[in-house]
Amino acid sequence: MKNHLTQTKVDMRITVNEFVELDTVNSMLITDAWFHITWRDEFLSWDPNDYQQLKQIHMNPNEIWKPDIVLINTADQDNIVNVFTESEILVNSTGDVLWITMGLLHSKCPVWAYDYPFTIRPVTCRLTFCSLIYQAHEVNITTPGNEFFLAGPWFVNPRLEFINVTGERYERFYEGYGSYSFESLSVQLKRRGNALPMLMRIPTLTAIILTLCMFFLPINWPVRIHLAIFAILIQLLLMLYIGLQLGVNAIGLARPISYLRDDLFLSTLALLMTLLFRRLLALADWLPPVPYTLSALLSGPIARLLCFGINSNDYAARSQAGQTGGLLTGSGGGQAFQSKSMGSRKIGPSRGGPNLGEHVSLVEDVDEQDSDSIDQQKRGTGSATVEIPGVSESGALNTTVYLTGGQLEWMQMIIFCDRVMFIFYALIMVPRLV
Repeated sequence: MKNHLTQTKVDMRITVNEFVELDTVNSMLITDAWFHITWRDEFLSWDPNDYQQLKQIHMNPNEIWKPDIVLINTADQDNIVNVFTESEILVNSTGDVLWITMGLLHSKCPVWAYDYPFTIRPVTCRLTFCSLIYQAHEVNITTPGNEFFLAGPWFVNPRLEFINVTGERYERFYEGYGSYSFESLSVQLKRRGNALPMLMRIPTLTAIILTLCMFFLPINWPVRIHLAIFAILIQLLLMLYIGLQLGVNAIGLARPISYLRDDLFLSTLALLMTLLFRRLLALADWLPPVPYTLSALLSGPIARLLCFGINSNDYAARSQAGQTGGLLTGSGGGQAFQSKSMGSRKIGPSRGGPNLGEHVSLVEDVDEQDSDSIDQQKRGTGSATVEIPGVSESGALNTTVYLTGGQLEWMQMIIFCDRVMFIFYALIMVPRLV
């Protein structure tokens, strides 16, 4: 303007080509857009009659004044001033200037990682433009008919679903700086469904199945520990993958991370309890007797349900009915019990130390000729004897396995705790996975 008190009105409208990417890691929206910017320059007007009816000319943008419009919420700090490309400017004889340019905009957009990678809630992002230096009384950014958004998007992003876009103009006063005019574009987007959620559910389901299977295996089986370790490794690798996808700048805690955190905690707890139970079985003879209240609970209907029939009263009833199988001889009056869970198991000879049974620990294999003498010793010390068909070193059947009464009580308590952990884990993790 020839008079510095005259306000320059800059009309700007935007056409969106494509919403290129919604970056969850950096909380950024990348937009490909065209801009239609017009203003009047009093120094660029002429009389067409003086120039053979020349009414329009093309000029380089570096040769004339142009508004210093910037994206104030840009995420690309290296190009905060150079938002638009250096395309040619069309100048009319009236002084009206038309600048059609484009830009690849990197705008800040807080994207909460809570929904990652699922498509649940739409994300709202804003692109706000303002003059970098000039105040509103010097350069007033306006839009024809208050329609800042002109058209678009022309190209469909297969990863993003476009919901709505609106544009608005407003002015804001800053103490010590003055009043500035703004143009803002509000965009609503939503991620489209993809295979990433399923790719995360499959290994998570595998880890859950491994953990659930370990609860059905006997405490002394090494496979039980291996299953727990495999489940923990799967969870750790999956958490590492999601962490690399989100990065350290992600806002909020992603649901898969929260789920895997709880799953990892429970799987690790199950592994530690397994190691503790194995140690308890090994030290059962040196541990104090199980309290009467707890022993009564282990013989109740809840224990029968959770322990799948491991109950000494059932064994006594079956033995008195005339069933013969593996016999458990107790010291309290010489009453015999039949163990359904151990009756058909074959336990091989011991080599170099104690041999862990299916649900018990600290068992000893002896020859058939020594069974009577050891039985008399066990009867005098409050122990129990289990006869289970097996194979001795010489190939003979009826290998005798001896169990102490304390081991049986602790075995019942351990299996009871094992079933409780199984139910708790299944109720916590399976519904959340669905």
